[in-house]
Amino acid sequence: MKKIAKLSEIKVGEIKPFDFDGEKIIIINCGKEIVALSGICPHADAPLEEGYLDKECSTIECPWHNNIFDLSNGDSIEGPSYEGLTKFDVKIIDDQIYIGLK
Repeated sequence: MKKIAKLSEIKVGEIKPFDFDGEKIIIINCGKEIVALSGICPHADAPLEEGYLDKECSTIECPWHNNIFDLSNGDSIEGPSYEGLTKFDVKIIDDQIYIGLK
């Protein structure tokens, strides 16, 4: 696990980009849960930190071509691409967010 950010720096409903061992990732604060996913859409390399969260904080929509991804597992649930995103393990210790590969 690698320390990536302070929890207090990411507001509820916010999507923030980070670098994780050379890979662009996003951290999403859903209030009850912190989600870490790969940060680039596999369809056309769009930056997902510019994406749109649904009201329930269960999906993120790509800002370029409307690909929709499930935050619970990174799966693509609506195309144009059906390649999913990598989901990372997240641990919160004190105010620190740690992530790692599953």
